[in-house]
Amino acid sequence: MKQGRTDRDWAVVAVMTFAAGCLFVWALMSKQPSIPATLKKELPAWVQAIGSIAAILVAIYVPWRQRQNSINDEKAKDAAKRLIIAAALYPALGQFQTMLHNLLHFADRDFEARKQLPEDGIRRPIEFDQFRQDLYLLGELGHRINLIIGAHDHVWNASRALQSYPLVDPVMRARMTAEFPALASEIENCMARLLQEFGR
Repeated sequence: MKQGRTDRDWAVVAVMTFAAGCLFVWALMSKQPSIPATLKKELPAWVQAIGSIAAILVAIYVPWRQRQNSINDEKAKDAAKRLIIAAALYPALGQFQTMLHNLLHFADRDFEARKQLPEDGIRRPIEFDQFRQDLYLLGELGHRINLIIGAHDHVWNASRALQSYPLVDPVMRARMTAEFPALASEIENCMARLLQEFGR
């Protein structure tokens, strides 16, 4: 969208200026013998007052219109940014969900099997940090995704423990992974919402 004055703004200003000019010319050029002498003396003052009012209206309208254009520009930028965020986070959430399923798959297996987990733990998709500060643009969905991103540290710690220690107490292991099925389900729900709202 254009910044500043648009063609419509200039058209409004031009019409108002033309109307004020026509009124002024009519007041000066018209001959009305029935007008009292006192009113004739006051006529220029009235024309000046009307012109001043027209100028004030123009001075109010143009900045207001510019502000509306600026607001519309910001809305358009936010809408475009929401699409970018959704397009970036959808595969990132899918990647995180896959890693979480792998972690749950290997959690109850022996140490040799658990060694197949990544040595550096469940890696954090870079899109999480890249777009986290802008999640507010997604509203309530952004809040839910932010909670998923916040759960990554716990997932990473659990994956490192399962990958590093040969003997993991079953009770401790159950505690570490207890929230993971619900987390995987929430990731799936958020991905479905992204598809529904942004049609990726």
